[in-house]
Amino acid sequence: MSTERFVHRDRNAQIVDVDEFQMAKALLVGEVEILSHEVDSQHLFDLCCHFGHQSTALAMLEHGVSGCVFKGPRSFQVPVFTHADYRLENFSAAGPGCNCSGWCSCKSCSWGFSAAEGFWMEDWDASLQDAKSAAESAAAKPLVRALLEAFRSQAAVDRIATAEGMAYLLDVAILIGDAELARCCAQHCTRWPLRRWRGEELVRIMEDDFPCLRAEIWEKDVLVAALAGGLELEHLNSAAWASVVSLAEAIVLSADAELWHRVQGLQLQLGPWPAHEDYNYKAEFFVECSGGQVRLSWERLHRAKKAGLALSSFRARAASCRCQRCGSSPLWFLFSLLDVAILFGQSDCARLCGPMDIEATEDTLKASLEAMPLVWEDERVCEFCVFCGCTSFQIRITDLWAESIASLPERQAAAAEALRTALQASLRRAASSAGFGLFQAMRSWARGKSVPTAVVELVLAFAANPPSLLQALQRLAAIPYLSIEVIFNGYDVYGNLLNHHPACIYYDMEIDRNSWHSLAGSDLKQQMYLGKEVAIPVGPKVSSFTADALEKNIENELKESIRMIRMRIGFESAYEDSEVRDEALRTYLGHLEKECVLDVDWAHDESDKPLKPWGAPSPFNAAEYKSSCRDAWKKHWKEKSDLRGARRYLAVKENHAVLSGVPLHFSSSDLKEIRKCIMGCKPIQEYFRYPSDDIFFFAVAKVFPLPDSVCSVWVFMGAEVKMPRERIMQLCKEQKEAEAAMFEEEEQAMEGAEEEDIEDLEAPPEVKEEAPPPPPEVKDEGQDLYASAEADKKLEQLQQGKDDSKEDEKKTKKKDKESE
Repeated sequence: MSTERFVHRDRNAQIVDVDEFQMAKALLVGEVEILSHEVDSQHLFDLCCHFGHQSTALAMLEHGVSGCVFKGPRSFQVPVFTHADYRLENFSAAGPGCNCSGWCSCKSCSWGFSAAEGFWMEDWDASLQDAKSAAESAAAKPLVRALLEAFRSQAAVDRIATAEGMAYLLDVAILIGDAELARCCAQHCTRWPLRRWRGEELVRIMEDDFPCLRAEIWEKDVLVAALAGGLELEHLNSAAWASVVSLAEAIVLSADAELWHRVQGLQLQLGPWPAHEDYNYKAEFFVECSGGQVRLSWERLHRAKKAGLALSSFRARAASCRCQRCGSSPLWFLFSLLDVAILFGQSDCARLCGPMDIEATEDTLKASLEAMPLVWEDERVCEFCVFCGCTSFQIRITDLWAESIASLPERQAAAAEALRTALQASLRRAASSAGFGLFQAMRSWARGKSVPTAVVELVLAFAANPPSLLQALQRLAAIPYLSIEVIFNGYDVYGNLLNHHPACIYYDMEIDRNSWHSLAGSDLKQQMYLGKEVAIPVGPKVSSFTADALEKNIENELKESIRMIRMRIGFESAYEDSEVRDEALRTYLGHLEKECVLDVDWAHDESDKPLKPWGAPSPFNAAEYKSSCRDAWKKHWKEKSDLRGARRYLAVKENHAVLSGVPLHFSSSDLKEIRKCIMGCKPIQEYFRYPSDDIFFFAVAKVFPLPDSVCSVWVFMGAEVKMPRERIMQLCKEQKEAEAAMFEEEEQAMEGAEEEDIEDLEAPPEVKEEAPPPPPEVKDEGQDLYASAEADKKLEQLQQGKDDSKEDEKKTKKKDKESE
């Protein structure tokens, strides 16, 4: 029977529609075979889908008509998108935060799957809201709804949809937010749906109240369904100014615990989690503001620890850094999560931070054992002000943090709790790594007998690596020995009675009998003394010529190493040779060498106040010795102050006001050892990776000879960075304005002086008329002076003298006037 009765044609014999009545009649009478035939090389099922008769197409599928296969959106009436439409010129960025180039997505966008493993959806570049609305409309249609329910029920679904059709059904299941349906569809998919997923449409980073950051998740149902369907969205970043946060991190850090439990129920592997850069604000996601104070959220911190986030690299903005020279605030002083937990006195949060072995800093010490200052000064070696290049900053705790700082007993309790859990975690790690070997060794030592638990715990304690928090709280130095129990020399063997840590030991065996006990008896000492007739002298120091040659070799080796490292990453290396600068740096290195010799047990601060001993009391407590230590420390602080003041006069290259460097000390003069240590130094690596050729490096070495050819080697490495052009122009402008103001002041001063001179020449000096001297007294001798010739002569002499005095006075005034 012909299939023409199932279609309608126009005058040009083109198919314009299908006859649903005839097809329904054929299904009712059981003519399934004829419905499987093609019309003009097209299956009737495809024609029904094309002309919008999805109910008829569904009826054919339900009656088992062979050849009914769903081909996805291409089966529908008006295809919006075809493969011929893929052109790079039609590509456009998703938004202002998108950096996509060509068909390569940026970190803020994702296609969900690899482009080679999927099919592009019709609305691949549509927004999430538009795609969601289109998917809800498609899921409401009979055919798509029936297909989705068939895959949900895991019925006989073989060969009812092509690979492209399955990708379309999975895309619809994800966009309607049905996680169970998405997982069922993904099990039958061989190709995957491709569309643009934008991070900003799924998560937003909000800063409600400083210093609190909040991760807000949007379209949670769609997100959970996408993860259940196998979309690779975990590393999709959100465009946040504060910190770059991946989608997986945002799920863990958000305040929505229900969302985390839903994602956790999918049993997905969201990691591995990357370690972030030192300058980030991730710790602020755990901070909550309540009642005018800030606190850490224990629930979110516990969730992040359980998820395995790299919390050791999380930081929070706790204080602002103000430049001591220009007064700008270019940096933030960052605290770790451990510092914040101790600072707020939260023992529960410190208990969580302890086993993470978060690297302790000098701020941990301030927060744990001292009265936390609100304002202090700090010298930052690897950071400098971008405006003036200064490395000296004034650090001030923000007001909200200052009000939330706990009391010293509470902070000490939190630090003790963190230390306790850190030690327990260290013991567990030692037991897991060395447990089997320790079991065999202890069993062999005990000859098959049981070993007391206390002995095993003691051995594990020595084998465990001390956490960094312990070293910070005890102010211990980094020493390559874990413990020292027994020492010996050529005359005796001594056993340690006190602390076994090398940094807490005084090696004064003959003086301090409470710390060391002699283990060698008289018989053993006599045997040790045998063959001691020949003394082995200590060798001399190396000559100054050898030390100078060693300094030059070290400097040349370091410069060559810098050149090779920079060349590998595509940058050139330039060096600025300045004898004045190198001599100043060597003076500074000499000051550091002198500082190493000072006795820290009797240290004094800059105000000449004694500092608290860092360990056990020193047995050297004579009054004369303590007085000499005090004088040495006083001299040290004065010299350091002079060197700090002389830094501003340090010779630098023109327009290179930023000079930054790091001093390093080595106990070896081996060039290979020095190069190995420097190449592994992180602060030095920052100079090597400077992304510009406009930088001048320098390396200064100073060798201090010690007895027996031992050398104390100091190296000062750094660079001179050119100031930005804007800063140079600003300084030139300020200098010109200052010179103009100075010139104007000098001109005004000269004009004022000239005006005063002119006034003095025009106006004659005022001459005060002096009163005439009184006439001479004439003594009355009892006779008339005018009565004789002698009296007349005396009167004449008096008048002549008066006239002469007047003439002399006139001549004196005339001379004064002429001189003026």
